[in-house]
This record gives sequence, C-alpha cells and structure tokens, in this order.
Amino acid sequence: MSKASLGLLIGGLLLMVAAPIAWAQDVGLRTLFTTEQERRVINANRNRQEAKPAAPVSAPVEEKEAEPVSEPVREEVKTQYRVSGVATDLAGSQTVWINGRSYLSGDQMEDGARIAIQGTRVIITTPDGKRHQGQSGEVLEVTYLRTIEN
Repeated sequence: MSKASLGLLIGGLLLMVAAPIAWAQDVGLRTLFTTEQERRVINANRNRQEAKPAAPVSAPVEEKEAEPVSEPVREEVKTQYRVSGVATDLAGSQTVWINGRSYLSGDQMEDGARIAIQGTRVIITTPDGKRHQGQSGEVLEVTYLRTIEN
C-alpha cells in the first residue's frame, strides 16, 4: 500500500468519525451530564407533589351530647408459668415449653403474655408490660393487672 492510499484511508476514517460528532453538535445533543442549574430543576420536578384537591365541605353535623368516659377497670391476675424446657433446632429456631405448650420466640400466649427466648433464658412479658425471666425447670409466680372491658 502506497503512502497516498494510506493517507486516503486515514482521511476517510477520520471523516466517518468526525461527521456524526459534528451532526450531534449541530442538532443540540449533549452529554448525559447536566449543569448544576439543570440538576436543581430536575430535583425540584422530582420532589414536587401534585396539588391535592380540597376536601368537599359537608353540612354541619349536629353535635351529640358527649357520653361520659368511664375509667378502665383493672383486676389483679395471679398465675404460674412453668418453664419445662428450651430447644434449638439445626436452623437456629428456638422453642420453649411453658405450662405444657410449645411456643416460638415472639409468640403470644392465651392470656396475652408475649414470649421471648434468649439463649437458655425465657422472658415473659405480661399484658401490663412487666417482664419476667426464667430458665428451664423454673416456675414463675406472676401477678399482673388485666384491663376489663366495661
């Protein structure tokens, strides 16, 4: 290949590359990068919330006479929780036996108490929020206040 034909080949390749670039600049195409001002506009449009229509105005409602609020009635509950054992399976799930029934950590008992298992320790949270801790073989004597519906 002669120097002349090599020059023509390189010139043709440059023309093929330069022509689309010049066209893109003429058309107004830009890079993906935006100016700081354009980013502010984009973010403002992204964060703008549509105006919510006003709620319809309803006719005034006649106020009823307020019923007296009664204080909640609470009763003292005494119970026993017999912790028979704690077992951990191969997956790491723990089960505890309390009063002859099995529970997983996070379960709720019939009386509303919640169960948590931490290692070999069992934490029983009674409905009034008190926490009681025990281990396998222990019997927990618990007293708590239960709210009674009127």
